[in-house]
Amino acid sequence: MTSPRKRWNSHLGQLLTLRSANKSTDMASAQNSHSREVTILGSNYRIACTPEEENALLAAAALVDRHMQIISGKMKNMSRERMAVMAAINIAHELQQEETGGTTSASEYFDSDAAKRRIADMGARLDALVAAT
Repeated sequence: MTSPRKRWNSHLGQLLTLRSANKSTDMASAQNSHSREVTILGSNYRIACTPEEENALLAAAALVDRHMQIISGKMKNMSRERMAVMAAINIAHELQQEETGGTTSASEYFDSDAAKRRIADMGARLDALVAAT
């Protein structure tokens, strides 16, 4: 069985070849290889893939669509670009949780020693400002 990271990298590679279905240049290039049209948040996209990757592509597109639908339902005035970024972050977070069994701690992504030094520095500056007044 492939790891979640390998599956994600495969899906990400497919999604990075995203081509808008309504551009004539994309349609011409899509004719040179196998591609599949998917719908995400009501827009159609033609994505190149091999026939063997088609089911994985459809699953990845459905996952992205589901996340973007949830976000668009909560944030009506958000741009599609921002929704896509938020969906990507949510999907990446789910992947991290799956890889670590839900045990990812903030310390794995956050330098607490640096934060402590910055807090101490801010405290010293505040003390200096209070003493000067």
